[in-house]
Amino acid sequence: MPSKAASKQAQQISGPSGDAWLAILAALPLFVIALVPVLLGVPSTESAGPGWVLPLFLPAGLLLALGPNSKRLGWPHALCLFLAAVVLGRSFLQLDTFAARRSAVVWGTSALCFAIGCGIDKRGRRLFLNMLGWLALAGLIGMVIAVLLPGHSGQSGMVNWTSLQFGNRGDLAEFLVPAVVFSIAGFLRSHHLFAGGIMLVSAALVTWFLGWSPVYAGMLAIIAMTVVGLVGGFRSSASARMGRILLLTSLVCVVSLGVRTWSASNSNGPGVLEKSADTQQERDLPDELSLDRDQGLQVRLEIWKSTLAMSSAHAVAGTGPGQFRQAFPPYRSQRETELSSQGGRIQNAVEVEHAHNDYLIAIAELGWPMGLLWIALLILVLRKALGNLFRQDRTRIVPSLASVGVLVLSFWNAPLLGPVVSHPLPWLCFGMAMGPMARPRSPRVGQTLALLALALAAGLSLWSVNFLRHGRALSNGPADSEALASALEIAPDSSLALDFAVHATPPPKLAGAPTQAWFTDLRPHFKSLLIRRPHSVGLSNDWGRAQAIVGETKAADRAFAHALSLDPKFVPAHRNRVRMNVDQLDLKSLAKNLQAAQEQEAFETSYIKSWGLFCLRNGRPQTAQVLLRFGNPELAVTDANVCHQQAQFARLSGTPAEENSYLAGEHLIFARDHVMVGAYESAVRSYRQAKRYARRATSASSDPAALRLEMAAAWTLAGKPEEAGKELLGLNWQALTPLERNGLPQWAREVLPIVPK
Repeated sequence: MPSKAASKQAQQISGPSGDAWLAILAALPLFVIALVPVLLGVPSTESAGPGWVLPLFLPAGLLLALGPNSKRLGWPHALCLFLAAVVLGRSFLQLDTFAARRSAVVWGTSALCFAIGCGIDKRGRRLFLNMLGWLALAGLIGMVIAVLLPGHSGQSGMVNWTSLQFGNRGDLAEFLVPAVVFSIAGFLRSHHLFAGGIMLVSAALVTWFLGWSPVYAGMLAIIAMTVVGLVGGFRSSASARMGRILLLTSLVCVVSLGVRTWSASNSNGPGVLEKSADTQQERDLPDELSLDRDQGLQVRLEIWKSTLAMSSAHAVAGTGPGQFRQAFPPYRSQRETELSSQGGRIQNAVEVEHAHNDYLIAIAELGWPMGLLWIALLILVLRKALGNLFRQDRTRIVPSLASVGVLVLSFWNAPLLGPVVSHPLPWLCFGMAMGPMARPRSPRVGQTLALLALALAAGLSLWSVNFLRHGRALSNGPADSEALASALEIAPDSSLALDFAVHATPPPKLAGAPTQAWFTDLRPHFKSLLIRRPHSVGLSNDWGRAQAIVGETKAADRAFAHALSLDPKFVPAHRNRVRMNVDQLDLKSLAKNLQAAQEQEAFETSYIKSWGLFCLRNGRPQTAQVLLRFGNPELAVTDANVCHQQAQFARLSGTPAEENSYLAGEHLIFARDHVMVGAYESAVRSYRQAKRYARRATSASSDPAALRLEMAAAWTLAGKPEEAGKELLGLNWQALTPLERNGLPQWAREVLPIVPK
């Protein structure tokens, strides 16, 4: 018979008070995660999520380290803690320091939650499960709150329900997949019809969202949990009950997907891209279903192959924690790039932020030795979780099912290592599924591990505060310049804040000093961001465009060339480089770069032709000739007779816009010829005709500025400055486009008063 002292010691070790508090302190942060992101107003979980999540678990970690529960920790927790410490040590040596610190915070949170989950005993797990039965409902409430807050509706006014909570549909699925299991467990255990019904409805609604969302990984995880639950049900009635309810939720997912597929197939789709000032062209985009397929399995397979290629190149040390995004672009396959960017047709380059596979991320960022150690730890968790399904202990079955779901989800998304807020719940489940180590050991071993995990997390919390402040400052996006400056002051190395900064202010409409001041403010942000994203095709293109605007054409051309070396079919870089050549009247480079764009099928012939006609009716026949010769190599529109002949062909073919463009070019050439021989009155009449045909070509209400400038110069040479003044009325040299300024003939520059001397 045990002594009173032994009984008292046993009570202290597994007494209800300590375990109850540990369960409560572990569960409460999960409700905060479900509700607070919307209230904080952060633009994405990438900006602040891991930062504000970590401190929430410090009280539970402190209780674990100081209480008797730490005796349950063993070598798996030592391995997890070791890997987190390695990540922390390496985070000081990385190129993208902000992403490296964020990765260290994720790993530190994971190690702490793994220890906390293992420290909760059966009675604590029962309380934990009872509390988490309401977790899916908390997620739904968070989305409802988001709808009530301003700024969450798109341009169409429709609310994107599936991405409100965390700024990304994948983040939502990663967090709510295990929450579905806890809601079902709460329903099965509930003794109150109303409460149980709410939990079941919450689980059904969440699974509906998972099916409706194009992130199919959530639905696959639900199906996987259903299968293992039903298989475990052959030997465990508790697993059987969970499996049967999960089967119903799987059907809800499938029905949701079917409804979404049917509704999308019966819609008109997004149609065509809006015409932009730069392209003036339309390109068909695939419908939503096609986009989903392209962004799904095909893209993932290509990303996985490229990730393996990258990990082979960095086999020992990996790219570094948090460095996947900056290191991956050179390894992207052309097939995946085309699928992700719709053949290079979208303006903003799609960047791969993670491998959509936690196991490949671990190998790519840590190298094969460390990555395989981490995978071995997850295999151990999976083995233990599957074994638990054949037992009758419901407090083990529920977290084990959730663990299986997350581990399946990890093949398609990144719930464990991505820049999201979903990682604490899985690691708590892993710990509860793993349970205490079978072999007895000195309690000091577990307590030491718990103290080390707490110390690591507490140290990382110093970074967490900055992440939270940084994310809060970015809550209004790039529109709030004061808040953006504050975010950069808090985290000068934040690639997200720097990206906001370089795109926050559009270039001024006036050339000269305003444009130079704009570029001077922009340059340091671009330089800092390029250091952290040296392989970003979109960023290189934007940097080239900024340099082209201020006339740094050689540097701009290098930036465009770098962007095209990363993605040879990237249309915006082709377009901007050719546009720069047109603006600068660099006809040799224009011909060469047009040829390169044509080889990559970046431009349609009709588009180049329309651009050539634009230049022709706007007083730039030499440039127009280079453009138009891509459709007709023998065409010489610098000859007025050729323009007249082409106008007749256009009339016969029934294209009046083309006809009037050629006629405008014809009379422009006549006018310039008259100026060269001193017939200024005749030149004025020809300019008047050129303007008339140019207006007809576009049905514009005003004349092209380039023709007005030349006509005003002709009036001045004809000795009628008052007429020249009327022609120049409303024109501002600094407000003219580079094409209008750079192509003005020298004789016109010498006599026009608005031209800077």
